[in-house]
Amino acid sequence: MKVILKIIFVLISIFIFFTGVSNAANISNKQGLFTLQSGDYRVAISRDCKYTMALIEWKDYKIVPLTGYGYNGAVLVYPPKGFVGCGHTEGGLEENVKSFSMSADGLIVVPEPGKIYSAQKFIIKKISMLGNLQLTSEIELTPNGIRVTRDLFAADNQQITYLYIFMFCFSNKFKDWYVMKLDSNSAEGTFMDSEKFLHNKNVKWAAMFDPLANKGVGLFYPQTINDKNSKTTFWDRKGDNKFYLFFDVPKNVEKGFSTVPKTVVVRAFEAEKFNWKSIAESTLSE
Repeated sequence: MKVILKIIFVLISIFIFFTGVSNAANISNKQGLFTLQSGDYRVAISRDCKYTMALIEWKDYKIVPLTGYGYNGAVLVYPPKGFVGCGHTEGGLEENVKSFSMSADGLIVVPEPGKIYSAQKFIIKKISMLGNLQLTSEIELTPNGIRVTRDLFAADNQQITYLYIFMFCFSNKFKDWYVMKLDSNSAEGTFMDSEKFLHNKNVKWAAMFDPLANKGVGLFYPQTINDKNSKTTFWDRKGDNKFYLFFDVPKNVEKGFSTVPKTVVVRAFEAEKFNWKSIAESTLSE
């Protein structure tokens, strides 16, 4: 009996340990939310999850649903298996927010969790550290969409496995995807929850469509991104359609390294099954 009780105690201890590790692995984006409304766009931002976007709606349609751990921001992956950025803490590091500011139609606002703010133009600026990389991020929200600009500066040497300068966890209610390649040829497909990365090349723009709701969303780069080792891709997951721009950076970044600012614009649209690709093309440009 003593042996059995000892085994049970050990098993319970192991369960508690691993449950604790699992729950503490990442930071939920469901806490500390404040909401910005501009035109038909509604964006919720989590103060507690490093001031990252947690929810994006357009005409009450959840483009990016609030899931707790579906992050929308920038992430550094570093050796051997570390992740830092948004709510990621695998490897022991957290994104360290150095400064944050927000303006609504030119007026400085100090946002409070639980509040809803309305304006024609919001500008959010954040400076934070991803390991030794200083990330400068600016989000502009208007009735015309969400414009995100980011750049990096190495405060010290940093090893890099991957760097996602832009990442969004879009709803998996979007079933079709369509991209315009740099040579002006297109590629398309269907999300199948395959857990595969789709396309994996530089593009002018990328779009998705929900044929049941007749809603679509797309992203475009105002300045062409054609770096050798960068790529735009969808991760076809069961829980979401995850969008990445893998950034072209050295694997070993030295102190003083900096990047040119990169911009992506997120914009939603309504269409029918027969014309959604042409609507996407006309929507996803300056």
